[in-house]
Amino acid sequence: MRYGICLANIGSYADPRVGVRVAEAADAAGWDGVFIWDHLAFVWDAPAADPWVTLSAIAASTSRVRIGTAVTPLARRRPHVVAHELATLDRLSDGRVIFGAGLGGSPREFGSFGEPTDPKIRAEMLDEGLELMRELWSGAPVTHHGKHYAVEGVTFAPPPVVDRRGLRRRALPTDDDHLVVLRVVHDRRQVAAGTVQVRLDDLQREAGGDGGVERVPASLEHGHPGCRREPVRRRDHPERPT
Repeated sequence: MRYGICLANIGSYADPRVGVRVAEAADAAGWDGVFIWDHLAFVWDAPAADPWVTLSAIAASTSRVRIGTAVTPLARRRPHVVAHELATLDRLSDGRVIFGAGLGGSPREFGSFGEPTDPKIRAEMLDEGLELMRELWSGAPVTHHGKHYAVEGVTFAPPPVVDRRGLRRRALPTDDDHLVVLRVVHDRRQVAAGTVQVRLDDLQREAGGDGGVERVPASLEHGHPGCRREPVRRRDHPERPT
């Protein structure tokens, strides 16, 4: 079992320097991953930091934690641009990137920019976009004429550092490398709305395990008393603050 922190890079955490400091503390304390949200105009009209710029700064300021988005609504972005950004970020971080992709949760965030809000269309774009990214990362010339995207005779280089068995249709990266994520959010409304119920048992059964993975549905808001009083603690020595 591995443990990560999901930082909501909005509101009080929209300053990317704050995200870098959190990531540095997590890296030093022995956490296994730091992940940030991917939003343009968040539903609460809160300020939001660009995830790729923030992750680049985090990659340059840490040495061991895995990093990535949780998650990128691929239908809102050009797959070939995301593939290029991810390959560059993976090389900058020496292969520490985990890519999370999904449909996206807020129709308003899509509709505000004239993008498709129909979940069926977004799902089509997600599936086709992931397939196109696989093709681009193969290193072979790519010609793609799909329903939503077109590429003509492109060879992408450089690829990510390591192609870890390609993009998978599951939330966990490998059969043995389960990752439990603690979310850090900026607003009490997010806590009131409830936490994302990650179906870890189902995912472990899919991976061939016995379904005995423990859920950690925890959220902390910026300024919460627990955040103010409790320093980041080491994973190997929980009783010892960093």
